[in-house]
Amino acid sequence: MPKLRILALHSFRMSGSILRKQLMHFSNLGQTMLDDDLVELEYLDGVHQCTAEDEAKMEAGLKVIFAGERFYEWLNADPDPGGDANLRWYKYIDQSVAKIVAHVQQNGPYDGFLGFSQGGTVAHLLSLLAANGKLACPAPRFLILLSCRQTRHAAHKPLVEAARAAPLAVPVFVMWNGWDDHVFPEETTELLTTLKAPTTMPMEHVRGHKIPPVTPDEGRRLRAFLEAIPALRHDLPTSLRLGVMRCLRSCCLVDEGEEQPMNGNNLGARRGAAAGAGTSNVPLV
Repeated sequence: MPKLRILALHSFRMSGSILRKQLMHFSNLGQTMLDDDLVELEYLDGVHQCTAEDEAKMEAGLKVIFAGERFYEWLNADPDPGGDANLRWYKYIDQSVAKIVAHVQQNGPYDGFLGFSQGGTVAHLLSLLAANGKLACPAPRFLILLSCRQTRHAAHKPLVEAARAAPLAVPVFVMWNGWDDHVFPEETTELLTTLKAPTTMPMEHVRGHKIPPVTPDEGRRLRAFLEAIPALRHDLPTSLRLGVMRCLRSCCLVDEGEEQPMNGNNLGARRGAAAGAGTSNVPLV
Protein backbone atom coordinates (compact mmCIF):
# COMPACT_ATOMS: atom_id res chain seq x y z
CA MET A 1 0.00 0.00 0.00
CA PRO A 2 1.29 3.50 -0.74
CA LYS A 3 2.35 5.63 2.20
CA LEU A 4 0.71 8.92 3.09
CA ARG A 5 3.13 11.66 2.03
CA ILE A 6 3.22 14.50 4.55
CA LEU A 7 4.99 17.81 4.10
CA ALA A 8 6.03 19.14 7.52
CA LEU A 9 6.31 22.87 8.28
CA HIS A 10 8.39 24.08 11.22
CA SER A 11 7.73 26.72 13.85
CA PHE A 12 8.97 30.32 14.17
CA ARG A 13 12.73 30.75 13.79
CA MET A 14 13.35 27.02 13.52
CA SER A 15 13.98 24.81 10.46
CA GLY A 16 13.00 21.57 8.79
CA SER A 17 15.89 19.68 10.38
CA ILE A 18 14.97 21.06 13.82
CA LEU A 19 11.35 19.99 13.36
CA ARG A 20 12.57 16.50 12.53
CA LYS A 21 14.51 16.47 15.81
CA GLN A 22 11.47 17.76 17.71
CA LEU A 23 9.30 15.00 16.26
CA MET A 24 11.83 12.17 16.44
CA HIS A 25 14.18 12.91 19.36
CA PHE A 26 12.25 15.17 21.75
CA SER A 27 8.95 13.37 21.14
CA ASN A 28 7.78 9.97 19.94
CA LEU A 29 5.09 11.58 17.77
CA GLY A 30 7.12 11.24 14.59
CA GLN A 31 7.93 7.57 15.10
CA THR A 32 4.31 6.89 16.01
CA MET A 33 3.34 8.03 12.51
CA LEU A 34 6.25 6.29 10.77
CA ASP A 35 5.63 2.87 12.32
CA ASP A 36 4.38 0.18 9.93
CA ASP A 37 5.25 2.38 6.94
CA LEU A 38 2.06 4.36 7.41
CA VAL A 39 3.51 7.73 6.34
CA GLU A 40 6.63 9.38 5.05
CA LEU A 41 7.60 12.80 6.35
CA GLU A 42 9.37 15.44 4.33
CA TYR A 43 10.50 18.81 5.63
CA LEU A 44 10.79 22.28 4.18
CA ASP A 45 12.54 25.43 5.42
CA GLY A 46 10.77 28.75 5.75
CA VAL A 47 11.34 31.40 3.10
CA HIS A 48 13.25 33.89 5.28
CA GLN A 49 16.61 32.86 6.74
CA CYS A 50 17.12 34.68 10.02
CA THR A 51 19.71 37.40 10.18
CA ALA A 52 22.09 37.92 13.08
CA GLU A 53 19.67 40.57 14.34
CA ASP A 54 16.80 38.06 14.21
CA GLU A 55 18.80 35.42 16.03
CA ALA A 56 19.72 37.92 18.77
CA LYS A 57 16.02 38.05 19.67
CA MET A 58 15.71 34.26 20.08
CA GLU A 59 15.51 32.51 23.43
CA ALA A 60 19.03 31.71 24.54
CA GLY A 61 18.13 28.13 25.45
CA LEU A 62 16.93 27.34 21.94
CA LYS A 63 20.18 28.57 20.42
CA VAL A 64 22.10 26.29 22.79
CA ILE A 65 19.93 23.23 22.12
CA PHE A 66 20.07 23.74 18.37
CA ALA A 67 23.58 25.14 18.12
CA GLY A 68 24.96 25.02 14.60
CA GLU A 69 21.54 25.07 12.97
CA ARG A 70 20.21 27.70 10.61
CA PHE A 71 16.93 29.33 11.53
CA TYR A 72 14.04 30.36 9.29
CA GLU A 73 10.69 32.14 9.40
CA TRP A 74 7.52 31.61 7.41
CA LEU A 75 6.27 35.01 8.51
CA ASN A 76 6.99 37.84 10.88
CA ALA A 77 4.14 39.80 12.44
CA ASP A 78 3.90 43.58 12.74
CA PRO A 79 0.96 45.51 14.26
CA ASP A 80 -2.03 45.94 11.99
CA PRO A 81 -1.70 49.26 10.08
CA GLY A 82 -5.43 49.73 10.55
CA GLY A 83 -5.08 49.70 14.33
CA ASP A 84 -7.06 46.50 15.00
CA ALA A 85 -5.47 44.93 18.09
CA ASN A 86 -6.72 41.48 17.05
CA LEU A 87 -4.99 41.59 13.67
CA ARG A 88 -1.39 41.71 12.44
CA TRP A 89 0.44 42.43 9.21
CA TYR A 90 2.61 39.51 8.10
CA LYS A 91 5.90 39.97 6.31
CA TYR A 92 7.06 37.15 3.98
CA ILE A 93 3.68 35.37 3.95
CA ASP A 94 3.05 35.69 0.21
CA GLN A 95 6.59 34.52 -0.53
CA SER A 96 6.11 31.59 1.86
CA VAL A 97 2.93 30.46 0.13
CA ALA A 98 4.69 30.80 -3.23
CA LYS A 99 7.62 28.69 -2.01
CA ILE A 100 5.34 25.91 -0.74
CA VAL A 101 3.29 25.95 -3.93
CA ALA A 102 6.46 25.67 -6.04
CA HIS A 103 7.76 22.85 -3.85
CA VAL A 104 4.49 20.92 -4.14
CA GLN A 105 4.40 21.43 -7.89
CA GLN A 106 7.96 20.13 -8.21
CA ASN A 107 8.00 17.38 -5.55
CA GLY A 108 4.34 16.55 -4.95
CA PRO A 109 1.73 15.44 -4.77
CA TYR A 110 1.45 15.32 -0.99
CA ASP A 111 -1.46 13.78 0.86
CA GLY A 112 -1.36 16.22 3.75
CA PHE A 113 0.52 18.89 5.66
CA LEU A 114 1.76 18.85 9.24
CA GLY A 115 2.53 22.13 10.95
CA PHE A 116 3.81 23.03 14.40
CA SER A 117 3.10 26.52 15.77
CA GLN A 118 3.78 29.03 12.97
CA GLY A 119 4.02 26.11 10.53
CA GLY A 120 0.53 25.04 11.61
CA THR A 121 -0.78 28.55 10.95
CA VAL A 122 0.64 28.35 7.43
CA ALA A 123 -0.76 24.84 6.84
CA HIS A 124 -4.21 26.00 7.96
CA LEU A 125 -3.89 29.06 5.70
CA LEU A 126 -3.22 26.81 2.70
CA SER A 127 -6.56 25.09 3.29
CA LEU A 128 -8.28 28.48 3.62
CA LEU A 129 -6.79 29.56 0.30
CA ALA A 130 -7.76 26.28 -1.34
CA ALA A 131 -11.35 26.59 -0.15
CA ASN A 132 -11.53 29.98 -1.88
CA GLY A 133 -9.88 28.87 -5.12
CA LYS A 134 -6.69 30.81 -4.37
CA LEU A 135 -4.15 27.98 -4.04
CA ALA A 136 -2.16 27.25 -7.19
CA CYS A 137 -1.34 23.65 -6.26
CA PRO A 138 -3.36 20.61 -5.14
CA ALA A 139 -5.11 21.29 -1.84
CA PRO A 140 -4.02 19.29 1.21
CA ARG A 141 -6.29 16.30 1.73
CA PHE A 142 -5.75 16.46 5.50
CA LEU A 143 -3.91 18.52 8.10
CA ILE A 144 -2.12 17.78 11.38
CA LEU A 145 -1.95 21.01 13.37
CA LEU A 146 0.17 21.17 16.53
CA SER A 147 -0.16 24.07 18.99
CA CYS A 148 -1.01 26.75 16.44
CA ARG A 149 -3.39 29.65 15.89
CA GLN A 150 -5.32 30.76 12.82
CA THR A 151 -3.84 33.48 10.65
CA ARG A 152 -4.14 37.00 12.07
CA HIS A 153 -2.95 38.73 8.89
CA ALA A 154 -5.32 41.60 8.16
CA ALA A 155 -5.56 40.63 4.49
CA HIS A 156 -6.70 37.13 5.51
CA LYS A 157 -9.64 38.29 7.61
CA PRO A 158 -12.17 37.54 4.81
CA LEU A 159 -10.77 33.99 4.49
CA VAL A 160 -11.22 33.35 8.22
CA GLU A 161 -14.72 34.82 8.26
CA ALA A 162 -15.71 32.69 5.26
CA ALA A 163 -14.45 29.56 7.02
CA ARG A 164 -16.43 30.40 10.14
CA ALA A 165 -19.56 30.77 8.04
CA ALA A 166 -18.84 27.56 6.10
CA PRO A 167 -16.27 25.52 8.05
CA LEU A 168 -13.60 23.61 6.15
CA ALA A 169 -14.55 20.00 5.46
CA VAL A 170 -10.94 18.79 5.18
CA PRO A 171 -10.01 16.18 7.86
CA VAL A 172 -7.89 17.87 10.52
CA PHE A 173 -6.15 16.46 13.60
CA VAL A 174 -5.58 19.28 16.11
CA MET A 175 -3.34 18.85 19.14
CA TRP A 176 -2.45 21.50 21.72
CA ASN A 177 -0.94 21.82 25.19
CA GLY A 178 -2.99 22.89 28.18
CA TRP A 179 -0.20 25.04 29.62
CA ASP A 180 1.21 26.57 26.44
CA ASP A 181 2.81 29.95 27.14
CA HIS A 182 3.42 30.93 23.47
CA VAL A 183 0.25 29.92 21.64
CA PHE A 184 -2.47 29.97 24.26
CA PRO A 185 -4.97 27.08 24.26
CA GLU A 186 -7.85 29.44 23.58
CA GLU A 187 -6.10 30.57 20.38
CA THR A 188 -6.00 27.01 19.10
CA THR A 189 -9.58 26.35 20.12
CA GLU A 190 -10.61 29.51 18.24
CA LEU A 191 -9.11 27.93 15.13
CA LEU A 192 -11.50 25.00 15.60
CA THR A 193 -14.41 27.30 14.70
CA THR A 194 -13.15 27.26 11.08
CA LEU A 195 -13.22 23.44 10.86
CA LYS A 196 -16.27 21.28 10.22
CA ALA A 197 -15.35 18.11 12.11
CA PRO A 198 -11.84 18.28 13.59
CA THR A 199 -10.32 15.44 15.56
CA THR A 200 -8.99 17.10 18.71
CA MET A 201 -6.45 15.98 21.29
CA PRO A 202 -5.90 18.55 24.06
CA MET A 203 -2.84 17.71 26.16
CA GLU A 204 -4.09 19.37 29.34
CA HIS A 205 -1.19 18.07 31.43
CA VAL A 206 1.59 19.40 29.17
CA ARG A 207 3.45 22.58 30.03
CA GLY A 208 5.27 24.73 27.51
CA HIS A 209 5.25 25.28 23.78
CA LYS A 210 6.61 22.02 22.43
CA ILE A 211 5.71 18.79 20.68
CA PRO A 212 5.07 16.46 23.62
CA PRO A 213 5.45 12.68 23.71
CA VAL A 214 2.23 10.74 23.34
CA THR A 215 0.97 7.74 25.27
CA PRO A 216 0.10 4.51 23.43
CA ASP A 217 -3.60 5.44 23.55
CA GLU A 218 -2.90 8.94 22.20
CA GLY A 219 -0.72 7.46 19.49
CA ARG A 220 -3.48 5.06 18.48
CA ARG A 221 -5.88 8.00 18.11
CA LEU A 222 -3.51 9.75 15.72
CA ARG A 223 -2.87 6.58 13.75
CA ALA A 224 -6.60 5.87 13.51
CA PHE A 225 -7.04 9.34 12.02
CA LEU A 226 -4.33 8.66 9.44
CA GLU A 227 -5.47 5.14 8.65
CA ALA A 228 -8.91 6.46 7.74
CA ILE A 229 -7.38 8.51 4.88
CA PRO A 230 -6.56 6.53 1.72
CA ALA A 231 -3.16 7.37 0.29
CA LEU A 232 -2.95 8.79 -3.21
CA ARG A 233 -2.28 6.28 -5.93
CA HIS A 234 0.11 8.01 -8.30
CA ASP A 235 0.28 7.61 -12.05
CA LEU A 236 3.28 5.72 -13.42
CA PRO A 237 5.60 8.71 -14.14
CA THR A 238 4.94 10.17 -10.69
CA SER A 239 5.42 6.77 -9.03
CA LEU A 240 8.75 6.28 -10.79
CA ARG A 241 9.94 9.75 -9.81
CA LEU A 242 8.91 9.26 -6.17
CA GLY A 243 10.55 5.84 -6.16
CA VAL A 244 13.84 7.38 -7.26
CA MET A 245 13.49 10.08 -4.59
CA ARG A 246 12.87 7.44 -1.90
CA CYS A 247 15.86 5.42 -3.10
CA LEU A 248 18.12 8.47 -2.95
CA ARG A 249 16.76 9.40 0.45
CA SER A 250 17.30 5.90 1.85
CA CYS A 251 20.93 6.05 0.71
CA CYS A 252 21.44 9.32 2.60
CA LEU A 253 19.88 8.57 5.99
CA VAL A 254 21.79 9.98 8.93
CA ASP A 255 19.83 8.21 11.65
CA GLU A 256 18.42 4.80 10.88
CA GLY A 257 14.64 4.70 10.76
CA GLU A 258 14.14 8.45 10.32
CA GLU A 259 12.86 10.35 7.34
CA GLN A 260 15.32 13.05 6.28
CA PRO A 261 14.79 16.48 4.78
CA MET A 262 15.31 16.51 1.03
CA ASN A 263 15.52 19.20 -1.59
CA GLY A 264 17.51 20.03 -4.66
CA ASN A 265 19.91 22.33 -2.81
CA ASN A 266 21.50 19.56 -0.75
CA LEU A 267 21.12 16.51 -2.97
CA GLY A 268 24.53 16.98 -4.54
CA ALA A 269 26.10 17.45 -1.10
CA ARG A 270 24.55 14.20 0.11
CA ARG A 271 25.85 12.35 -2.90
CA GLY A 272 29.25 13.68 -1.92
CA ALA A 273 28.73 12.46 1.65
CA ALA A 274 27.87 9.00 0.35
CA ALA A 275 31.14 9.05 -1.58
CA GLY A 276 33.10 10.04 1.50
CA ALA A 277 33.33 13.78 0.90
CA GLY A 278 33.52 16.04 3.96
CA THR A 279 30.14 17.70 4.57
CA SER A 280 30.29 18.82 8.17
CA ASN A 281 28.86 22.23 7.24
CA VAL A 282 26.13 21.00 4.91
CA PRO A 283 22.62 21.86 6.17
CA LEU A 284 20.07 19.07 6.46
CA VAL A 285 17.52 21.16 4.55
